Amino acid sequence: MEEASRIYLTIDTTKDLYQYNRLVFGISSAPAIWQQAMDQVLQGITGTQCYLDDIIVMGADDDTHLENLQAVLSRLEEYGLRDNNSKCEFFKDSIEYCDHTNDRHGLHKSQDKIHSVLEAPEPENANSCA
Repeated sequence: MEEASRIYLTIDTTKDLYQYNRLVFGISSAPAIWQQAMDQVLQGITGTQCYLDDIIVMGADDDTHLENLQAVLSRLEEYGLRDNNSKCEFFKDSIEYCDHTNDRHGLHKSQDKIHSVLEAPEPENANSCA
């Protein structure tokens, strides 16, 4: 948190007033602020998509993928951010992400989602849509 912003997140407890040093979970604007920050951190790195705390790094071939990955990891380090190695997956041929498939042919809608929509039963009345 910037020093000037801490006053807006002051909490009153039975012991004293406290100000947060970091943006806390539950602040409604936190996801948008984080997304904007991550977009700025990763700006200009090709083959990269980010949604909140998920970063996808792509490349047309292994060498390009490694160059893009190195650029992302360097940028994260530069800004004091770290990856969670236990959640990382490398050199996947394709990945399902936000109802889309990313693969060597590009970004497409997930076939499972398309099938689900096409096979959904037709509503019988206005209340069945709720």
